[in-house]
Amino acid sequence: MGRKIALGLIFVFGIFWFYKSLLSYFNMEPGFLVPSSVFLFCLILFFAIRIFTKHKAWNILLLAFSVSVSLLFLEWFLSGKSFLRNYFEQNMGFYQSIWKPSNPNSHYHLWTPDVELESNRLEFNYKKTTNSLGICTSEYPLEKDSSEFRIIVLGDSFTEGVGAPRDSVFPVQLETLLKKEDGNIRVLNAGVSGSDPVFGFKLLQDKLIVYEPDLVIFMVNYSDISGDFPVRGGFKRFLPNNRIKFRKPIFNERLFATSFIVRYWVYLKGYNSVMLPRKDEKLISMFDDGMGIIDDLRDSMEIHLDNKNIKTRILYHPMNSTFFSMSEEAKFLNNPSTAGLDVFTLKEKMPEISSDNYLDYYWEKDGHHNSKGYGVLARAVKDVLLEENLVKKNKE
Repeated sequence: MGRKIALGLIFVFGIFWFYKSLLSYFNMEPGFLVPSSVFLFCLILFFAIRIFTKHKAWNILLLAFSVSVSLLFLEWFLSGKSFLRNYFEQNMGFYQSIWKPSNPNSHYHLWTPDVELESNRLEFNYKKTTNSLGICTSEYPLEKDSSEFRIIVLGDSFTEGVGAPRDSVFPVQLETLLKKEDGNIRVLNAGVSGSDPVFGFKLLQDKLIVYEPDLVIFMVNYSDISGDFPVRGGFKRFLPNNRIKFRKPIFNERLFATSFIVRYWVYLKGYNSVMLPRKDEKLISMFDDGMGIIDDLRDSMEIHLDNKNIKTRILYHPMNSTFFSMSEEAKFLNNPSTAGLDVFTLKEKMPEISSDNYLDYYWEKDGHHNSKGYGVLARAVKDVLLEENLVKKNKE
Protein backbone atom coordinates (compact mmCIF):
# COMPACT_ATOMS: atom_id res chain seq x y z
CA MET A 1 0.00 0.00 0.00
CA GLY A 2 2.81 2.39 0.94
CA ARG A 3 4.57 1.69 -2.34
CA LYS A 4 1.41 2.57 -4.32
CA ILE A 5 1.08 5.85 -2.44
CA ALA A 6 4.73 6.65 -3.15
CA LEU A 7 4.26 5.88 -6.85
CA GLY A 8 1.15 8.04 -6.90
CA LEU A 9 3.02 10.93 -5.32
CA ILE A 10 5.86 10.55 -7.81
CA PHE A 11 3.36 10.62 -10.68
CA VAL A 12 1.62 13.72 -9.27
CA PHE A 13 5.03 15.39 -8.86
CA GLY A 14 5.89 14.55 -12.48
CA ILE A 15 2.63 16.08 -13.73
CA PHE A 16 3.09 19.21 -11.61
CA TRP A 17 6.73 19.61 -12.69
CA PHE A 18 5.75 19.26 -16.34
CA TYR A 19 2.89 21.76 -15.86
CA LYS A 20 5.24 24.38 -14.35
CA SER A 21 7.68 23.79 -17.20
CA LEU A 22 4.90 24.32 -19.73
CA LEU A 23 4.13 27.66 -18.10
CA SER A 24 7.75 28.71 -18.53
CA TYR A 25 7.52 27.58 -22.17
CA PHE A 26 4.50 29.78 -22.93
CA ASN A 27 5.95 32.70 -20.95
CA MET A 28 9.33 32.28 -22.69
CA GLU A 29 11.21 32.00 -19.40
CA PRO A 30 14.14 29.68 -18.66
CA GLY A 31 12.78 26.50 -17.09
CA PHE A 32 13.14 22.74 -17.06
CA LEU A 33 10.95 21.62 -19.94
CA VAL A 34 13.48 19.12 -21.30
CA PRO A 35 14.20 17.20 -18.04
CA SER A 36 10.56 17.37 -16.92
CA SER A 37 9.37 16.05 -20.30
CA VAL A 38 11.83 13.13 -20.12
CA PHE A 39 10.78 12.41 -16.53
CA LEU A 40 7.05 12.43 -17.36
CA PHE A 41 7.58 10.30 -20.48
CA CYS A 42 9.47 7.68 -18.46
CA LEU A 43 6.79 7.73 -15.76
CA ILE A 44 4.03 7.18 -18.30
CA LEU A 45 6.07 4.38 -19.87
CA PHE A 46 6.64 2.87 -16.42
CA PHE A 47 2.94 2.82 -15.54
CA ALA A 48 1.94 1.61 -19.01
CA ILE A 49 4.29 -1.39 -18.71
CA ARG A 50 3.00 -2.19 -15.22
CA ILE A 51 -0.64 -1.97 -16.28
CA PHE A 52 -0.49 -3.80 -19.60
CA THR A 53 2.26 -6.36 -19.00
CA LYS A 54 2.15 -6.74 -15.20
CA HIS A 55 5.93 -6.24 -15.28
CA LYS A 56 7.26 -4.17 -12.37
CA ALA A 57 9.63 -2.21 -14.66
CA TRP A 58 11.60 -0.66 -11.82
CA ASN A 59 14.47 -0.10 -14.22
CA ILE A 60 12.29 2.39 -16.13
CA LEU A 61 11.66 4.36 -12.94
CA LEU A 62 15.36 4.33 -12.19
CA LEU A 63 16.06 5.51 -15.74
CA ALA A 64 13.57 8.36 -15.35
CA PHE A 65 15.26 9.51 -12.18
CA SER A 66 18.82 9.18 -13.49
CA VAL A 67 18.25 10.88 -16.84
CA SER A 68 16.16 13.68 -15.35
CA VAL A 69 18.72 14.47 -12.67
CA SER A 70 21.48 14.47 -15.29
CA LEU A 71 19.50 16.84 -17.51
CA LEU A 72 18.70 19.06 -14.53
CA PHE A 73 22.39 19.33 -13.73
CA LEU A 74 23.18 20.07 -17.38
CA GLU A 75 20.51 22.83 -17.49
CA TRP A 76 21.94 24.37 -14.33
CA PHE A 77 25.51 24.16 -15.64
CA LEU A 78 24.67 25.70 -19.02
CA SER A 79 22.57 28.46 -17.44
CA GLY A 80 25.81 29.88 -16.05
CA LYS A 81 27.35 30.32 -19.50
CA SER A 82 27.06 33.96 -20.53
CA PHE A 83 27.38 33.18 -24.26
CA LEU A 84 23.99 31.44 -24.06
CA ARG A 85 22.25 34.46 -22.48
CA ASN A 86 21.11 37.45 -24.50
CA TYR A 87 21.59 41.14 -23.67
CA PHE A 88 18.35 41.42 -21.69
CA GLU A 89 19.10 38.40 -19.52
CA GLN A 90 22.62 39.58 -18.76
CA ASN A 91 21.67 43.16 -17.96
CA MET A 92 18.02 43.12 -16.89
CA GLY A 93 17.50 39.60 -15.59
CA PHE A 94 14.78 38.42 -17.98
CA TYR A 95 14.39 36.97 -21.47
CA GLN A 96 13.02 39.34 -24.10
CA SER A 97 12.38 38.37 -27.69
CA ILE A 98 13.94 40.39 -30.50
CA TRP A 99 11.82 38.46 -33.00
CA LYS A 100 8.52 40.07 -32.02
CA PRO A 101 7.65 43.72 -32.78
CA SER A 102 7.12 45.80 -29.65
CA ASN A 103 3.91 46.99 -31.29
CA PRO A 104 2.85 44.90 -34.32
CA ASN A 105 0.10 47.42 -35.09
CA SER A 106 2.32 50.45 -35.62
CA HIS A 107 4.91 51.43 -38.23
CA TYR A 108 6.79 53.43 -35.59
CA HIS A 109 9.22 52.20 -32.96
CA LEU A 110 8.56 54.67 -30.13
CA TRP A 111 8.06 54.82 -26.38
CA THR A 112 4.73 55.72 -24.81
CA PRO A 113 4.37 59.53 -25.03
CA ASP A 114 4.72 61.74 -21.95
CA VAL A 115 5.84 59.12 -19.41
CA GLU A 116 8.84 58.70 -17.14
CA LEU A 117 11.14 55.83 -18.11
CA GLU A 118 13.83 54.15 -16.06
CA SER A 119 17.00 52.75 -17.63
CA ASN A 120 17.56 50.18 -14.91
CA ARG A 121 20.64 48.04 -15.53
CA LEU A 122 23.01 46.18 -13.24
CA GLU A 123 25.58 48.97 -13.57
CA PHE A 124 23.46 52.13 -13.67
CA ASN A 125 19.98 53.56 -13.25
CA TYR A 126 18.85 56.75 -15.00
CA LYS A 127 15.36 58.21 -15.34
CA LYS A 128 14.16 60.03 -18.42
CA THR A 129 10.86 61.48 -19.66
CA THR A 130 9.41 61.06 -23.15
CA ASN A 131 7.94 63.91 -25.16
CA SER A 132 4.60 63.92 -26.99
CA LEU A 133 6.07 61.80 -29.81
CA GLY A 134 7.41 59.11 -27.48
CA ILE A 135 11.10 60.07 -27.68
CA CYS A 136 13.30 60.53 -24.59
CA THR A 137 14.02 64.22 -25.00
CA SER A 138 12.36 67.59 -24.50
CA GLU A 139 9.51 68.78 -26.71
CA TYR A 140 10.62 69.74 -30.22
CA PRO A 141 9.90 73.36 -31.23
CA LEU A 142 7.86 73.62 -34.41
CA GLU A 143 8.80 77.24 -34.91
CA LYS A 144 12.13 77.74 -36.64
CA ASP A 145 13.96 81.02 -37.01
CA SER A 146 15.31 81.74 -40.50
CA SER A 147 18.87 81.83 -39.15
CA GLU A 148 18.63 78.49 -37.32
CA PHE A 149 20.44 75.45 -38.68
CA ARG A 150 18.52 72.43 -37.41
CA ILE A 151 19.99 68.91 -37.17
CA ILE A 152 17.98 65.76 -36.43
CA VAL A 153 19.96 62.75 -35.21
CA LEU A 154 18.26 59.37 -35.69
CA GLY A 155 19.48 56.19 -34.04
CA ASP A 156 18.99 53.60 -31.34
CA SER A 157 19.88 53.44 -27.64
CA PHE A 158 23.35 54.93 -28.27
CA THR A 159 21.69 58.03 -29.73
CA GLU A 160 18.95 58.09 -27.10
CA GLY A 161 21.73 57.99 -24.52
CA VAL A 162 21.30 54.80 -22.49
CA GLY A 163 24.05 54.74 -19.86
CA ALA A 164 24.19 58.47 -19.15
CA PRO A 165 22.02 61.18 -17.59
CA ARG A 166 19.90 63.24 -19.94
CA ASP A 167 22.26 66.22 -20.06
CA SER A 168 25.22 64.04 -21.10
CA VAL A 169 23.76 62.10 -24.04
CA PHE A 170 25.64 62.43 -27.30
CA PRO A 171 23.20 64.76 -29.20
CA VAL A 172 23.17 67.19 -26.25
CA GLN A 173 26.97 67.24 -26.10
CA LEU A 174 27.10 67.56 -29.90
CA GLU A 175 24.89 70.67 -29.79
CA THR A 176 27.10 72.23 -27.11
CA LEU A 177 30.19 71.67 -29.27
CA LEU A 178 28.58 72.93 -32.47
CA LYS A 179 27.23 76.08 -30.83
CA LYS A 180 30.84 77.11 -30.29
CA GLU A 181 31.11 77.16 -34.09
CA ASP A 182 27.67 78.59 -34.78
CA GLY A 183 25.30 79.76 -32.06
CA ASN A 184 22.28 79.18 -34.31
CA ILE A 185 22.67 75.41 -34.47
CA ARG A 186 20.07 73.22 -32.77
CA VAL A 187 20.35 69.42 -32.48
CA LEU A 188 17.20 67.37 -32.01
CA ASN A 189 17.69 63.91 -30.48
CA ALA A 190 15.45 61.39 -32.25
CA GLY A 191 17.15 58.26 -30.93
CA VAL A 192 14.93 55.48 -29.59
CA SER A 193 16.22 52.37 -27.83
CA GLY A 194 15.76 49.31 -30.00
CA SER A 195 15.19 51.32 -33.17
CA ASP A 196 17.19 50.97 -36.40
CA PRO A 197 17.79 53.15 -39.49
CA VAL A 198 14.74 51.78 -41.32
CA PHE A 199 12.41 52.57 -38.43
CA GLY A 200 14.24 55.91 -38.14
CA PHE A 201 13.60 56.81 -41.77
CA LYS A 202 9.90 55.97 -41.41
CA LEU A 203 9.72 58.17 -38.31
CA LEU A 204 11.47 61.01 -40.13
CA GLN A 205 9.30 60.73 -43.22
CA ASP A 206 5.97 60.67 -41.39
CA LYS A 207 6.48 62.58 -38.13
CA LEU A 208 9.73 64.56 -38.01
CA ILE A 209 9.89 66.21 -41.42
CA VAL A 210 7.53 68.95 -40.13
CA TYR A 211 10.36 70.20 -37.90
CA GLU A 212 12.21 71.33 -41.03
CA PRO A 213 15.67 69.82 -40.53
CA ASP A 214 18.57 71.16 -42.56
CA LEU A 215 20.67 68.08 -41.87
CA VAL A 216 19.64 64.55 -40.89
CA ILE A 217 22.21 62.18 -39.41
CA PHE A 218 21.51 58.44 -39.36
CA MET A 219 23.62 56.75 -36.69
CA VAL A 220 24.37 53.09 -37.51
CA ASN A 221 26.21 50.52 -35.42
CA TYR A 222 26.96 46.81 -35.42
CA SER A 223 23.74 45.93 -33.59
CA ASP A 224 21.81 47.16 -36.65
CA ILE A 225 23.83 44.91 -38.96
CA SER A 226 24.08 41.89 -36.66
CA GLY A 227 20.72 42.05 -34.89
CA ASP A 228 18.09 44.39 -36.23
CA PHE A 229 18.34 43.90 -39.99
CA PRO A 230 18.63 40.07 -39.91
CA VAL A 231 15.55 39.91 -37.69
CA ARG A 232 13.41 42.73 -39.08
CA GLY A 233 14.52 42.94 -42.69
CA GLY A 234 14.37 46.21 -44.59
CA PHE A 235 11.41 48.24 -45.76
CA LYS A 236 9.40 45.09 -46.48
CA ARG A 237 8.64 44.89 -42.74
CA PHE A 238 6.00 47.60 -43.25
CA LEU A 239 2.69 45.99 -44.16
CA PRO A 240 -0.64 47.62 -45.11
CA ASN A 241 -2.97 48.84 -42.36
CA ASN A 242 -0.05 50.07 -40.24
CA ARG A 243 1.12 46.55 -39.41
CA ILE A 244 4.67 45.25 -38.91
CA LYS A 245 6.07 41.81 -39.71
CA PHE A 246 9.55 40.55 -38.84
CA ARG A 247 11.37 37.52 -40.23
CA LYS A 248 11.11 34.12 -38.55
CA PRO A 249 13.86 32.59 -36.37
CA ILE A 250 15.58 29.38 -37.41
CA PHE A 251 14.18 27.50 -34.40
CA ASN A 252 11.12 27.49 -32.14
CA GLU A 253 11.80 30.50 -29.92
CA ARG A 254 9.67 29.39 -26.99
CA LEU A 255 11.63 26.15 -26.67
CA PHE A 256 14.88 28.06 -27.21
CA ALA A 257 14.03 30.55 -24.45
CA THR A 258 12.96 27.81 -22.03
CA SER A 259 15.94 25.44 -22.25
CA PHE A 260 19.67 26.12 -22.08
CA ILE A 261 20.22 22.61 -23.43
CA VAL A 262 18.36 23.63 -26.58
CA ARG A 263 20.30 26.89 -26.70
CA TYR A 264 23.59 25.03 -26.55
CA TRP A 265 22.48 22.70 -29.35
CA VAL A 266 21.57 25.76 -31.48
CA TYR A 267 24.94 27.30 -30.57
CA LEU A 268 26.74 24.19 -31.86
CA LYS A 269 24.80 24.60 -35.10
CA GLY A 270 26.51 27.98 -35.60
CA TYR A 271 24.09 30.47 -34.03
CA ASN A 272 24.38 32.85 -31.10
CA SER A 273 22.22 33.70 -28.06
CA VAL A 274 19.48 35.26 -30.24
CA MET A 275 19.56 32.59 -32.98
CA LEU A 276 21.57 34.66 -35.44
CA PRO A 277 24.71 33.48 -37.32
CA ARG A 278 28.05 33.48 -35.51
CA LYS A 279 30.26 31.63 -38.03
CA ASP A 280 32.16 33.14 -40.93
CA GLU A 281 30.18 32.03 -44.00
CA LYS A 282 26.81 32.85 -42.46
CA LEU A 283 28.23 36.06 -41.00
CA ILE A 284 29.38 37.25 -44.41
CA SER A 285 25.93 36.54 -45.85
CA MET A 286 24.40 38.52 -42.98
CA PHE A 287 26.82 41.41 -43.59
CA ASP A 288 25.89 41.51 -47.28
CA ASP A 289 22.20 41.51 -46.42
CA GLY A 290 22.75 44.42 -44.02
CA MET A 291 24.72 46.37 -46.60
CA GLY A 292 21.87 45.88 -49.05
CA ILE A 293 19.42 47.38 -46.56
CA ILE A 294 21.74 50.35 -45.98
CA ASP A 295 21.88 50.84 -49.74
CA ASP A 296 18.05 50.82 -49.87
CA LEU A 297 18.02 53.38 -47.08
CA ARG A 298 20.38 55.65 -48.98
CA ASP A 299 18.20 55.35 -52.12
CA SER A 300 15.11 56.27 -50.08
CA MET A 301 16.94 59.26 -48.63
CA GLU A 302 17.79 60.50 -52.12
CA ILE A 303 14.24 60.04 -53.37
CA HIS A 304 12.40 61.62 -50.45
CA LEU A 305 14.85 64.14 -48.95
CA ASP A 306 17.04 65.57 -51.71
CA ASN A 307 14.12 67.45 -53.30
CA LYS A 308 13.45 69.08 -49.92
CA ASN A 309 16.99 70.45 -49.80
CA ILE A 310 17.80 68.38 -46.72
CA LYS A 311 21.37 67.18 -46.31
CA THR A 312 21.86 63.63 -45.03
CA ARG A 313 24.73 61.62 -43.62
CA ILE A 314 25.08 58.02 -42.46
CA LEU A 315 27.65 57.63 -39.67
CA TYR A 316 28.83 54.30 -38.27
CA HIS A 317 29.78 54.58 -34.61
CA PRO A 318 31.81 51.83 -32.92
CA MET A 319 30.60 49.60 -30.13
CA ASN A 320 33.08 48.30 -27.56
CA SER A 321 33.77 45.14 -29.59
CA THR A 322 35.24 47.29 -32.39
CA PHE A 323 38.47 47.58 -30.43
CA PHE A 324 39.21 43.85 -30.55
CA SER A 325 40.65 42.58 -33.84
CA MET A 326 39.03 39.13 -33.64
CA SER A 327 35.50 40.34 -32.82
CA GLU A 328 32.57 39.94 -35.20
CA GLU A 329 32.30 43.72 -35.50
CA ALA A 330 35.94 43.99 -36.54
CA LYS A 331 35.31 41.31 -39.18
CA PHE A 332 32.33 43.32 -40.42
CA LEU A 333 34.34 46.53 -40.75
CA ASN A 334 37.03 44.62 -42.68
CA ASN A 335 34.49 42.98 -44.99
CA PRO A 336 34.91 44.07 -48.67
CA SER A 337 31.19 44.83 -49.02
CA THR A 338 31.51 47.44 -46.25
CA ALA A 339 34.32 49.34 -47.94
CA GLY A 340 32.23 50.26 -50.98
CA LEU A 341 29.40 51.78 -48.95
CA ASP A 342 29.09 55.51 -48.38
CA VAL A 343 29.09 55.24 -44.59
CA PHE A 344 31.63 57.17 -42.55
CA THR A 345 33.19 55.04 -39.81
CA LEU A 346 33.84 57.12 -36.71
CA LYS A 347 36.44 54.84 -35.12
CA GLU A 348 39.35 56.75 -36.68
CA LYS A 349 37.91 59.93 -35.17
CA MET A 350 37.96 58.40 -31.67
CA PRO A 351 41.69 57.78 -31.05
CA GLU A 352 41.24 58.22 -27.29
CA ILE A 353 39.65 54.76 -27.08
CA SER A 354 41.64 51.55 -27.42
CA SER A 355 41.45 47.93 -26.30
CA ASP A 356 43.50 48.92 -23.24
CA ASN A 357 41.21 51.67 -21.94
CA TYR A 358 37.78 51.09 -23.50
CA LEU A 359 36.24 50.50 -20.07
CA ASP A 360 36.82 54.18 -19.34
CA TYR A 361 34.28 54.97 -22.06
CA TYR A 362 31.88 51.99 -22.12
CA TRP A 363 29.98 50.20 -19.35
CA GLU A 364 31.65 46.82 -18.94
CA LYS A 365 28.57 44.56 -18.86
CA ASP A 366 25.93 46.71 -20.54
CA GLY A 367 28.17 47.85 -23.40
CA HIS A 368 26.73 51.36 -23.84
CA HIS A 369 28.81 54.50 -23.47
CA ASN A 370 29.05 56.35 -20.20
CA SER A 371 28.97 60.17 -20.19
CA LYS A 372 32.68 60.33 -21.03
CA GLY A 373 32.23 57.97 -23.97
CA TYR A 374 29.31 59.99 -25.34
CA GLY A 375 31.54 63.06 -25.16
CA VAL A 376 34.12 61.34 -27.38
CA LEU A 377 31.37 60.30 -29.81
CA ALA A 378 30.02 63.87 -29.94
CA ARG A 379 33.48 65.27 -30.74
CA ALA A 380 33.96 62.67 -33.49
CA VAL A 381 30.65 63.58 -35.14
CA LYS A 382 31.43 67.29 -34.83
CA ASP A 383 34.78 66.78 -36.59
CA VAL A 384 33.12 64.96 -39.49
CA LEU A 385 30.45 67.62 -39.90
CA LEU A 386 33.05 70.38 -39.97
CA GLU A 387 35.43 68.55 -42.32
CA GLU A 388 32.64 67.89 -44.80
CA ASN A 389 31.30 71.44 -44.51
CA LEU A 390 27.93 70.17 -43.40
CA VAL A 391 27.90 72.92 -40.76
CA LYS A 392 29.63 76.31 -40.76
CA LYS A 393 32.97 76.73 -39.02
CA ASN A 394 33.62 79.56 -36.60
CA LYS A 395 35.57 82.20 -38.53
CA GLU A 396 37.43 83.41 -35.44
